[in-house]
Amino acid sequence: MRHLAAIVVLVLLLPIAQLTAPSAEAAISVVSEETESRFPSGLVFRVRATADQSITDIQVNLIIGRERVSSYGRPEFGPGREVSAEYTLRTGADRYIPPMSQITYWYQLKDAGGAQMETPRQTIR
Repeated sequence: MRHLAAIVVLVLLLPIAQLTAPSAEAAISVVSEETESRFPSGLVFRVRATADQSITDIQVNLIIGRERVSSYGRPEFGPGREVSAEYTLRTGADRYIPPMSQITYWYQLKDAGGAQMETPRQTIR
């Protein structure tokens, strides 16, 4: 009877254990993020990240002002387990962004093993 009770408890707890088990996404960690205004020529986005496997792709997604669609940029970096990446959003004559415009951004990172992670959205002015 005790064995049956133990089995029932394990069966009931198994779905909870599966929900809390670390996923492949946890293999990538963002160490730091920062932005730097270089008004009027651009806005610089920097991210540092680490991963269990080589980080192979980083994308910064942007929603500028009241746009309904996001745009994206590909920061420059060398693939590796520890990376620093930088992307400059040019805001010169070809893409004017008025001062104090709201810019929402977030990063998507991928590693060689297929793990992916997306940072929370942040807003700057």
